[in-house]
Formats: sequence, C-alpha cells, structure tokens
Amino acid sequence: MSSGKELPKMDSMGAVPEKVAAKTPETIAQVRKERITKIDQDIRLLSHAADSSKDESEMRATLEEDYQGEVDGLEAALGIISKESKQAIHGHMVDDQVRVERNRGARLDALEIEKLHLLLLTPEEEKAARESGKEINEIKKRSENGAEFIGRGFAHANTVEPMQPTVDALMQEDPDIVLIEGGLSLEDFYPGESLSEILKKDPARVIAEKGEEPYIALLAMREGKEVRTWDTRTIEQIREVLKLKDETTGEHKYGPQDVTDWMVTYAARRAHASYDENKPHESNVRPSADEIRRRSGVALSGGGVEEAVSLGIELTNENIDASLQRHMGFSLAELVKRFDDPELRKEDRARIIEMTEPQLVGERRVTSDVLRDMNIVRDEHAIDVFRELKKRYPDKKLFAIGGASHCTVWEPAIDELYKP
Repeated sequence: MSSGKELPKMDSMGAVPEKVAAKTPETIAQVRKERITKIDQDIRLLSHAADSSKDESEMRATLEEDYQGEVDGLEAALGIISKESKQAIHGHMVDDQVRVERNRGARLDALEIEKLHLLLLTPEEEKAARESGKEINEIKKRSENGAEFIGRGFAHANTVEPMQPTVDALMQEDPDIVLIEGGLSLEDFYPGESLSEILKKDPARVIAEKGEEPYIALLAMREGKEVRTWDTRTIEQIREVLKLKDETTGEHKYGPQDVTDWMVTYAARRAHASYDENKPHESNVRPSADEIRRRSGVALSGGGVEEAVSLGIELTNENIDASLQRHMGFSLAELVKRFDDPELRKEDRARIIEMTEPQLVGERRVTSDVLRDMNIVRDEHAIDVFRELKKRYPDKKLFAIGGASHCTVWEPAIDELYKP
C-alpha cells in the first residue's frame, strides 16, 4: 500500500469504483463482534443437535445395538438377509451416523477455535491497554471441573530481580505443567550438553546469558515439573506469514525479501539493545558485524536454515547489506562503525525501534508488519496449545509465562476458555 496519493483506478468501463472505507481498529472490532455473535449462534445449533453425553465409542455401541435389533427384526419377518443387505443397513444406521457426528464435532471444534482467536486482543488493542495503564501481567482462571490456568507476563530484562514475583508464583501455585515462551526446549539453549549438566547451572548466569525462558524452565524442572513451550519455532511463524494474503487484492502480503528485511533489522535492534554504555556488564561490548550476522540467523536455529532457503530466505552477506541499505541507507560495516558515535548510535537506535515495532492498521512498514503478523500467529498458536491441554488434561493446572504483552492479549480468550 502506497503512503502517497494515487489517482483513482477506473474499471473496464472507465468508471471510478466507489471508495472502500479504510480499515480502522473500530471497524475491525465491529466485524469481529458480529462474527463472534454468528459463531455463538452456530455453536448453539450444533450443540443442540449433538449428543454431548456420549463419546464416539459409546455412540457407536448404541448404534450397533440398534442395527442388530433392526436386522434381527427383519430376519424374523423376512427370513435370512443377504450379506450385502446387512452391509447396506449397517452403513446407513451406523457408519453414516458416526460420520455425521464426527463432522459435527469437527465443525464445533473449528468454530470454538475461531472464536478464541477472534477474542485475542489485536496489536492495536494491546497497545491501547498498555498506554492506558490497563496492561495485564497476571491471569488466574479456574473452570468448574477444576482445570486451572495461571499466566504471568514480564518485561525482558535478563536479570533475576524482576522475575522474583514470577518465581514466587511458580512455587506457590505448584502447577502440573509449565509453559514457556520461545519454541525451544531447555536443551536447545545449550546444544551438546546433557540435561543433567544444564540443571546444575547457576540460575543467575542462565538468565543473564540466555534469558527468562530457560531460567524459569530450569527452576521448574528442578522442582520436578513438566516443562513445555506454548510458542512455535520462528521458521514455522515465517512459513505461516508467507501464506497470508491481502484481503483486498488476494495477493500474498509478504515475500522472502520482506522476511529477510525483518530478520536483519530486528537483529540490529537486539544488537543495539544489548549495548548500553551506562550499564556495565561483562557482555556489554560493542556488537561486531559477525555478531549481528549471527543474530540475524538466530531465528533459524533448531534446523530452520535449510527450510528458510527452500522458502527463498538466505542470510548471505550480500542480502544482509541489501536489507540494511533498503531500510537504513548504509551497509552492515557502516552500522557497526556508527556505534562509536553516541549521537549516530542514538539516531540509529530510534530508527530501528520504529522499524521493528508492530504498527497500527493502515500504516505500512514491511519490517514491522511482518512482526505484527508473526505475533498474531504466535498468540493464536498459544491459545490452541492451552485449549488442547485443557481438553486432554481437564484436572491439570497450567502455568504459562511470556513477555509483558502476551497476558494482555490472551486474557479475553482465556476467560472464554475457562468460563463456568
């Protein structure tokens, strides 16, 4: 979408089509509200028609009894019935009915999932909540059957002190399953090391070097907790956003170059964030070009490099320089050089943050748009994980942690998922 003015396009008859109203957070919210109302109506109709008191095996057993009674009655009245006739009766009385119920169940599942996704706050709504002081850092829900969900949000700081309330909650709540952000297991953070070796590490060093997620995972596993991730690998998020299509044109929203640009500019942002001369730290050194190249490829760790190449994403030196030239106006070597000038460093940092923040609807900046849609993919995946675990383990207590925005985004959907 161009940010400049364009001449109105004419149709094949030379007429200017009626202008389509621009999307706003308000109009999007209204569309979501109307869709949720329709979903609720469809769910009520399907639920009324379904026999929710029986699972498929119980239903099949009842149908088999009805079928056998029907066959016995026919044979008593007409004599022996052929094998082919029995198969036809069975297909109608049992197989077709099971198929109908199975399809109804699949449709119900699809509607429930769609509703949960629609209830998640949009990036615009999350931003509004944050700026108005309504950000949610803790969720506590309990359903009638005893299933519980605790969600904890935090600001990424890679230090122990800000995480103490989350650690305290973890110990007090004593959950059955702990779910962390990031599509990696604890072992993935320390490739080549055994789990027993990792569990002996100093937690303070783990959080300083690797972040909050492995820190919480380490503490939870020391307590004998099952640890999983609610997240999905970045390469999987990339694959999903590359499938997205523009609602107006029907064309793909992003190409491999757009994703590459996001990866490179976001790596530059992380490099800037890690370097602050006002906060002395053993790892607080000026990032090198090699370090930024490495950060660009971190998203593809865990086996994603080959898949990225198959999607047309290659983080060669040439492509990294091209991305920075497109969005910053200079090469990687120049970016690193500018770290030495406090004023240029400040200018670059502000510009990079602007390029990698999710934008409001209607604003087009591809590097931040990619991140916006990836965050939506992640939060939808998280709700799918929570829903599946609640169904599979209805008596389990879940404890999920994530960056500060996630609890705010999840809360309406979690409220629906665990409603009485």
